[in-house]
Amino acid sequence: MQTIVSLINARYGITMTPNDFLDLGISILTDEHAFNKEAGFTKAGDKLPDFFAEPLPQHNTTWDFTDEELQQKKLFE
Repeated sequence: MQTIVSLINARYGITMTPNDFLDLGISILTDEHAFNKEAGFTKAGDKLPDFFAEPLPQHNTTWDFTDEELQQKKLFE
């Protein structure tokens, strides 16, 4: 992750740390979750799209978390 952070810092002339980027990601996901909740989404509709299960070339990797595992996370509560 440090390499990606360094590249972004160099490109945009900023000085963020890996923890800053993690905090930013959590903030974005928290805001998105709050928006979805206000828009009337329930836990049943608050899940990833089906295409996350489609294999990605070149290594045919897929998202390997189930909806149940994602709902267990307490990040948004």
